Amino acid sequence: MDVEAFVPSVNQSIETSVEEIRVQVAEPLKDCFLNFGICSEMSTCQLPKDRRDQNHLVRDLGCREGSDTCNCKNGRCVKDSRGNWKCLCLPRHSMKGKDCELCDCGRNGKCIFAETFSVQTKSIHYQKKCVCDTGYADKYGTCTECDCGADGTCSYENGLKRCDCKIGTADKEGTCIECDCGADGTCSYENGLKRCDCKIGTADKEGTCIDPCSSNPCQNGGKCTVEEQNLKCECKAPFKGKNCEIGPCSFNPCRNGGTCSIDGLSFRCACMSPFKGILCETGPCSSNPCQNGGTCSVDGQNFKCSCKKPFTGNLCETGPCSSNPCKNNGKCTVEGQSFKCECRKPYKGKNCEISPCASNPCQNNGKCKMDNENFKCECKAPYNGNLCQNGPCSSNPCQNSGVCEVVGLSFQCKCKEPFKGKICEIGPCSSNPCQNRGQCKVVGINFQCDCKPPYEGKQCEKDPCTSSPCLNKGNCTVNGNSFKCACQGPYSG
Repeated sequence: MDVEAFVPSVNQSIETSVEEIRVQVAEPLKDCFLNFGICSEMSTCQLPKDRRDQNHLVRDLGCREGSDTCNCKNGRCVKDSRGNWKCLCLPRHSMKGKDCELCDCGRNGKCIFAETFSVQTKSIHYQKKCVCDTGYADKYGTCTECDCGADGTCSYENGLKRCDCKIGTADKEGTCIECDCGADGTCSYENGLKRCDCKIGTADKEGTCIDPCSSNPCQNGGKCTVEEQNLKCECKAPFKGKNCEIGPCSFNPCRNGGTCSIDGLSFRCACMSPFKGILCETGPCSSNPCQNGGTCSVDGQNFKCSCKKPFTGNLCETGPCSSNPCKNNGKCTVEGQSFKCECRKPYKGKNCEISPCASNPCQNNGKCKMDNENFKCECKAPYNGNLCQNGPCSSNPCQNSGVCEVVGLSFQCKCKEPFKGKICEIGPCSSNPCQNRGQCKVVGINFQCDCKPPYEGKQCEKDPCTSSPCLNKGNCTVNGNSFKCACQGPYSG
């Protein structure tokens, strides 16, 4: 059985299938060898027209010259269409030297023994190799499903799937898909996310490696450099920030429409009239002239107040409390469009106008004054008491309806007729004119006696004995409402 194989140049090797072998040669070969390692006869090869410029090797793989039999382990020897003997191996076997040896890569591939010829040892070494079908790759000696998509070649390394992707694609979770970072970067995926490994001097910007400094990002004369794929601006004083964008004027320090300009390492404000100050902060409204929540606005060179109701006035200073409506130190607060008084004790009323002195408690022209939360009466002589109620007439010294009047520090009685005396104590009945226990009463300017029976008369001076009813010197005595005679001598009756 003859096998034709390509023979490389010096110290090169090739891999073959069952009909091909891997050889290493020390010198170029131009002859064909029969029964390599067994026969020494040389013969000349007739090379195919398209391969006469290459080196070839022909050898017998076990079928001896002149023999019509073949010793082929784990296989049987058959003749091919040219009449040459050939070993046909059993299933899951492959040629290893002259015999068929067990070689199984599963159902999805072909197993061969690759040969390596060592010139130093003059020997051939064999190594199992799986030639897998499309969509499969060698994983621990078995052709296992392995697909990286149309843009990649799939294989296994140490049992782990590996995708060798075409340019412009990368392995994303076991499939070669489009992945482009531009001419200055290598594209890959990590945990399903695109990653660009950019060349020095470039950086990843939205999935493309570009020169971050190409757009002149450093402002205000800053110098742009790239460090670890990140741009860095070296700023000139007084500027700072990622892009040197922050300067003394960045935060608009000039107020009220002032214009900011750089002045050395600081700034300067050009103020609009009527404003002034380092920051143009001083203006007509700076002193907060509008009172009571009024809004101040600049009006030309002056200011104008917009007042909240119920306040009025140039400064909104006039309101319900402006007239101090709360008396007696009451506190006035604006409530709606009006006011409300918070009164101090003991005052009360809408305007705190009601006090203990409001009812004029001090009598006899006494003066009422507040003493903390109570009042006190300052009495005029000759009056005294808490309310100046005590005076010369307080005890009503004038009798018989006499009118008491204070005179100086004492009193004087104005008596009604017919009474007289200092306290009007002297009248028609003062001398007790009514006799016999008659009751004296004043009638008009005189007196009148109410007599007890059996007495009568103007002064009750008459009784039953007054008319001397007892004769003959009889002794008359009053007896009840009548009289009784005590007769003398021989008289009786």
